[in-house]
Amino acid sequence: MALALHAYGDALRHEVEQIIVLTNDSDFVPAMRMIRAHTPAIVGLIAPIRSGRGSVNAEIEKCAHWTRRYILDDELARSQLPHASG
Repeated sequence: MALALHAYGDALRHEVEQIIVLTNDSDFVPAMRMIRAHTPAIVGLIAPIRSGRGSVNAEIEKCAHWTRRYILDDELARSQLPHASG
């Protein structure tokens, strides 16, 4: 919920040109619809689907300007926060 609200707020304030959502969960649908309806921001969707293991959620895909149907393992690894040292 917090991520969706922040994305919507950023788009309303014109702080972003594009919002990219990495999910296949329809919980983001209301926020994506609102961003498209009330702001000029482009909404992109990356659905992290493994080959042969399902498909992109049709409801969320309708809310995006563009969709990418995969994320590479090395892209995912580079996006992780560093391990906390204890």
